[in-house]
Amino acid sequence: MTIIKIRILDNNPNGILEIKIANRSGKVIIVPRGELQEFIHTKEGMSRTIYFLFGGSDLEKSFVYIGQTDNFQRRLTQQDATRDDWDIAFGFFPGDNDVDIRYLEGKCIQLARDIGRYEIKNNQIPLKISLDNFGKPVNDEFFEDMNIILNLFRYPIFQKLPKKESAKDIYYFTIGNAKASGILLENNKFMVFEGSTARIEERPGFFVSGKNLRRLLKEEKVLVKNGDTYIFTRDYIFERPSSASGVIAGRNSNGWNEWKNEENKTLDEVKRKK
Repeated sequence: MTIIKIRILDNNPNGILEIKIANRSGKVIIVPRGELQEFIHTKEGMSRTIYFLFGGSDLEKSFVYIGQTDNFQRRLTQQDATRDDWDIAFGFFPGDNDVDIRYLEGKCIQLARDIGRYEIKNNQIPLKISLDNFGKPVNDEFFEDMNIILNLFRYPIFQKLPKKESAKDIYYFTIGNAKASGILLENNKFMVFEGSTARIEERPGFFVSGKNLRRLLKEEKVLVKNGDTYIFTRDYIFERPSSASGVIAGRNSNGWNEWKNEENKTLDEVKRKK
């Protein structure tokens, strides 16, 4: 059993939170971007931290930037002035040891890249840091605590994605000569499996956002022309089931009604009408 203690810094449960796991060292501060000025007034988080900036939209895959700093509050102020794309920040405070922080930063960036749930905004991976037999288990334990907190708040950046061969509850969508399959993920994101196909034609009235997303996926070579369809060259996570089905159909789509399982039940019937 894991016991988590939460302190609400500004009396707003959707605002700034300080979190500790019982009987563990370190803490976490969560700062929604809209609460940044309030956070500055608290005088909290002015020490060394490893931090995560999360953001994304229907058109853009969810992303994260991972960094480390000797003053979380000051760094967020800088990031607010120079980056316009993040929505929420997590600051993890394991202590003031620079080597520990750099070890955790490198581990987090590398693992997040390997898993691929989020686009990683970091341009470089820090040099790998080696720790002794005393430091490594302590920091690996703190990393597991970070993973627990991020999962608790629905940012499963370090959770491995299921492969099609072992996935359960697969959903299918067929329209014309296009056939696709995928699974529902946390926060109602939807992952379409590699090898799925999409229609080439786009129907009149297709939302501009859907057209732009298809264009983006073609530019990034996620969708590649393959005969009379496009084919997904890799697994791809959409922000909503309807975004996925719209890209596949080339038209406006309600993915909750169009994705169906092997029993021909819609995503809506299975997940919303239990």
